[in-house]
Amino acid sequence: MPQSDNPSSLSQRAGEDLSLIRALMQRATTIVPMSGGALFCIGVLGVLSAGLCIRLSLDGIAWVALWCVTALIASVLALLTAAMQLRRQGHSILTGSHSRFWLSLLPGFAAALVLTVVFIRAQDFATLPGLWLLLYGVSILAAGSQCITLISRMGVTFVVLGVVALFLPWPNLSMAAGFGLGHLAFGLLIARYNHE
Repeated sequence: MPQSDNPSSLSQRAGEDLSLIRALMQRATTIVPMSGGALFCIGVLGVLSAGLCIRLSLDGIAWVALWCVTALIASVLALLTAAMQLRRQGHSILTGSHSRFWLSLLPGFAAALVLTVVFIRAQDFATLPGLWLLLYGVSILAAGSQCITLISRMGVTFVVLGVVALFLPWPNLSMAAGFGLGHLAFGLLIARYNHE
């Protein structure tokens, strides 16, 4: 019997082909990397933080500290809800397209962190809202290449808001518009897409 007709050889080839097909399908799948409900909650948090900054007349280091705490809470919320959503679907946030999305955010976030320190040392707090919105949008765009188009639109929206904020003298309004209303709007759109 020729080697190619051997049942165990055919079975092995079929298994390898199936593994290749699964890997290709996983790479080609369009993903929804975050929960619309979580984005909506992050938007509420953004609006509340901007309101608190206005109410307490925060500026300088106190203003930066409040927004850093807000970003930390928002990041934890986004990661936890994404992990729970994926677990319910039988996937992990640590593998495949989902992990690539979250890891792709890191360079932009690291750049924002470094530049935040630079601008704090220069006592230039007015530039931070535009910088943060711009780098957040660029990060979302970079990470969203395998996502639904709403994610790319979200990235573009934050880039535009960041550029505008760089030229506006109202940091709290810029932050409320971007990290507040921007997340509220895209949270609703993604929740609708996900049927949440």
